[in-house]
Amino acid sequence: MFDYDAILNSLLNPKLNKQQLGKLVQIQSQQFTSERKNLKENYSNEDLISAYTAFYFPTNAYKLDFLFSQLSEESLSAISETTIIDIGCGPGTYTYAAANLLPNAKEFIGVDESELMLKQAKKLNDEYFKEDRVFFKNRVPQIENSTLIFGNSLNEMGMKAAFKLIKNLKPKFIICIEPGTKEVFKEVLELRRKLLNLEYKVNYPCMGQGRCPLQETDDWCHQSIKVSLDYELESLSQVAKLDRKVMPATIHLYRLSDENKPVVENEARLIRLKRIVKHAYLWEVCTIENKIVSLEVPKKLFKKKMLKQLDAISSGIKLSYTIDKELENSTFRVKEIEVEID
Repeated sequence: MFDYDAILNSLLNPKLNKQQLGKLVQIQSQQFTSERKNLKENYSNEDLISAYTAFYFPTNAYKLDFLFSQLSEESLSAISETTIIDIGCGPGTYTYAAANLLPNAKEFIGVDESELMLKQAKKLNDEYFKEDRVFFKNRVPQIENSTLIFGNSLNEMGMKAAFKLIKNLKPKFIICIEPGTKEVFKEVLELRRKLLNLEYKVNYPCMGQGRCPLQETDDWCHQSIKVSLDYELESLSQVAKLDRKVMPATIHLYRLSDENKPVVENEARLIRLKRIVKHAYLWEVCTIENKIVSLEVPKKLFKKKMLKQLDAISSGIKLSYTIDKELENSTFRVKEIEVEID
C-alpha cells in the first residue's frame, strides 16, 4: 500500500537495522499484550517509535483498506465529504491510509498526545507523503462535519472516554479498528448498543440493526485480514517472530442516519472460515436477521480461478446465497452464492 523503503528512510532513527528493529518490535508486542503497564514507553522513545512505524504503520493500514473495500461507493463518497479525524493517530497510520484511499476528501487531521509520535508523523509527511491535506494536533478539534477513526485507541482511552467524545462531536461516521480479541469485542458491543440509542446505524459489519447474536455468549465476531507484504517488511516480521500476513481485528463502522435501507433477505456477512474440506467450504455467517448460520458451500459452484481467490479470502466480506437443503448440526448447503471479493 505504501513505499516501504520510503517509510524506512523517514523514521525518526533511520539508522536502525533490521535486527535492531525486530528486537524493538518484540518489546512493543509484549507491551501491547502482557505488559500493558509499560505501554507509555512506546511514546517516549525515538527508537521504539521508529520500530512501531517500520512494522505496525504499514501493516495496520491494510485494515482500513479492507474496510473501505467492503463499503458502497455512496458511503465512501459521503465519508469523503467530511473531515477525517484520526484519534490517537500515532505516526499517522490511518491518517495517511485514509488520505491515500480517499483522494477527493479535503482534510485529514491526526490527533495524538505524544509529541514524539507527532514528530514522526510530520517527518513522514515532510520526507515521503508530502500531503497538503494532512494536519496534526495534540487535541481533538471541534469540527461538526467529521468522521472519527479510532485505530487501537478505543482500547487505550477506554469506552467511557470515547463515548463522551462522540457525544460531544456528533460525528457523521465512526470507524473503530481495534484488536480482534474476545475482550475488545465485548467492549465494542457495549459501544454499539449506546450508539444505536443515539440514532447511529451500523454500516459494517452487521447486516441488520438488531441485537448481536453473540451478545451473551463466550464467542466473538472479528475480521481476519489476509495480505501480501513487501519482501523487506515480511523479513522484518520474521525477525520479530510476529505474523502480519493474517491480522485479526475488530472493525466497526457507524453512520449517523435516520434512514432505513431496504432489507435484502439473502445477504449475510462471513464471520468465520470454519474449515475447507475436499468438496466444499464450511463457513459461518451472520444474516440480515442477526442470526448465526453455518453454510456448506460446494466448490463445484465456482471456476478454478475463483477457487484460488476463495482459498485466500478474509472473514468479514459480504455474500448472498440461496439454500439447497438443511444438513445435520444446523448447517445449510447452498445451491447459489455470490461472494464480494475486491
